[in-house]
Amino acid sequence: HEDDARLLAALFRSYTFLASAYTLAPAHHHQLASAGGCPAHGGTPSGAYGEARRVLPANLARPLVAAADALEVQPWLDYHYAYSLYNWAVVDDTVPAEDRMRWDNLRMAARFSGQPDEAGFILLHVHIDSHSGPLLGSLLDGVRAASAIRQGQDAWADLRDALARHRDTLCTINDVRREMWKASRWRHYNDFRVFIMGITGNEALFGDGLVYEGVERFGGAPQQFRGQTGAQDDIIPTVDLFAGVDAWYPDTELTRYLLELRAYRPKVVRTFLSDLTDAVPELGLAKLIQQDPEASVRLMEIVEQVHAFRNGHWQFVQKYILATTRYAVATGGTPITTWIPNQIEATLAYLGHLIDRVAPEVASLSDDARAAFCRIRDVHRERVDILHAQVAELSQTDWNAQLVFDLNARFKEDPTA
Repeated sequence: HEDDARLLAALFRSYTFLASAYTLAPAHHHQLASAGGCPAHGGTPSGAYGEARRVLPANLARPLVAAADALEVQPWLDYHYAYSLYNWAVVDDTVPAEDRMRWDNLRMAARFSGQPDEAGFILLHVHIDSHSGPLLGSLLDGVRAASAIRQGQDAWADLRDALARHRDTLCTINDVRREMWKASRWRHYNDFRVFIMGITGNEALFGDGLVYEGVERFGGAPQQFRGQTGAQDDIIPTVDLFAGVDAWYPDTELTRYLLELRAYRPKVVRTFLSDLTDAVPELGLAKLIQQDPEASVRLMEIVEQVHAFRNGHWQFVQKYILATTRYAVATGGTPITTWIPNQIEATLAYLGHLIDRVAPEVASLSDDARAAFCRIRDVHRERVDILHAQVAELSQTDWNAQLVFDLNARFKEDPTA
């Protein structure tokens, strides 16, 4: 069955679920015991995680590695093939096409807790990614228009249109993302979180790694792989490359973690990101856009939507994780209190650069573009100050999760949380 990609993906999903369930069940039950019982039955979710099993038996390890090798991915629960994007089915296919992929018309194929909050958490991600088609369409149209301009053609109108459509799709994606607050209640995230932990970065759970028993090429040595995480999704990394945000990533260990996560994607996605990484600088896309004030404002709006996505994700972290556990490691093995702020700061720095670039040409803008520019400019400093205040609070030993969330002020996405 080596040519049956769907079957291989289903096998990989099943074996990764079994591997995570087997190794992490002791940690899960330790957490429940220390927290006072199952949250669904009155316990609290904030208990400490216990240790995971550190040897995966051969009857799980060997077929898991075989399926991973066939798909050319890592042999651990991932975001694409295992937990999220290959883990759904449509409930009612008579629903109109525009609503068929809504999170509340999908079900999980495999799950850990089986609770509605786990399903909502995953299926909301699937709903978000159902908008990838038009996002990629506008991106490719933008690349084609930029290439035409580089060749001496007057394709500025096409480029502005592509950027506007890219912005509009990102706005839709962010609208869907905000439904997470009702799709998956933040107090229930720890009902299933421990099962999606990775090995890398989680020494408290796995020590020096996981032994894959009977896998000859590993030679009995403990292995390290990152866990599934929304940071393995493709939308924001793709937009970062297209819009030029990646050029503003700081040279830090946190950025290296971000780039390392590109290896935890299907081969076709890795190839696409590599091609885009080569194509955008070759075109000088961001610099080209900044030659035109109207196009520059469209670019500002795109970067603002990237900030909205990252900052919204950061608010999820503040309530779903920081407010419910002091275990400060993300499922992907990255440090929870500094990981997302690293990317938000880069996004805001780039946005500040674009504001400064467009400011001298405000008078030449159309009314709509001028209004968009002024709106983004007028809140930029406040957004920067909020992030810095949050990072400062989290640098304290006894940081207060509710205070960090409250610092979001009027940008708070769920004021009831």
